[in-house]
Amino acid sequence: MYYIFAPVLLDTPHEHQKTILMKNMEEAVPGGELYKPEHHKCIAGWYSDLKYHNRTYKRLVAALDMFFVRFPDHPSSKLRVGTSPARYKDCSAIETLHHFRSLMGIPVQQVADWVWHEEANCEAQALLAPKNETEVAHSYAPYFSFFKLGGDTSMSTVDLNASFELFAHTVGTVLGSTRSKNARMPEIAERTAIESGLIVGAIKAVNRQQQALANQELGDLEEKDDIVIAFIQKEAQNFPTNMNSEEWEKIVRDKDTLRKFALLGKRLAKRITDVRSGTIGAEVKNVAGLSLESALRELMKLL
Repeated sequence: MYYIFAPVLLDTPHEHQKTILMKNMEEAVPGGELYKPEHHKCIAGWYSDLKYHNRTYKRLVAALDMFFVRFPDHPSSKLRVGTSPARYKDCSAIETLHHFRSLMGIPVQQVADWVWHEEANCEAQALLAPKNETEVAHSYAPYFSFFKLGGDTSMSTVDLNASFELFAHTVGTVLGSTRSKNARMPEIAERTAIESGLIVGAIKAVNRQQQALANQELGDLEEKDDIVIAFIQKEAQNFPTNMNSEEWEKIVRDKDTLRKFALLGKRLAKRITDVRSGTIGAEVKNVAGLSLESALRELMKLL
């Protein structure tokens, strides 16, 4: 069964990624001789034929993955080493939405409350529409592509959600998410989404350190961020300790406080390392060195 689903995972044009995937698969399936590098082309060719000529195969992959997501403790759940790419295939915007929700530590229905950028917020609202079932725990929506449930939709096209993608991954980049840092830079997006994302990322960074400080002694913090802790000790007398967007909006309506968070976001972004050309991480680091005036104007429209 592992060999049957291996081709799905290896459907990538990047050879270095295939090598990494092969290694991960061999760890999950000891002795998987078929996964040796010399068999890459054979497996990739097999899958190419299947995906273009056999829809039933892709639907089987999606159905199995959906089952294993529902029952993660099933004895055969290791098969997800091959079926997992079926989830969120061609649904990158929905995947980004859930990634953003996880980073912020908020329920999905509160995502739009934290998208403090006009165009990105409109895109987020569209993604949260009931038809996309973002709040349904075991929806078919993440398997839209593999089940062939229809043509392209707003959730399957990055360019239709470019500003939200940019905003969400800017927040993720500030918070240290490798996935966000390496996300492809959308060609069509409002660049002010980066500046707004820097501020929201800074707010979450402060909240995360506040929670850690509340639960541990300063010297025992496993992920101590000296920059953020210094900011908290100097500025956080009246900051909320939760992620209630309305409470935080009241705080940053003060332009001086808003500017302080903007500067904190810039400091956190400037320390990003190992950025790749053409990624959101690279653009965020570049924008961190520019003026924040446009971002401040954008935010004041929403708050």
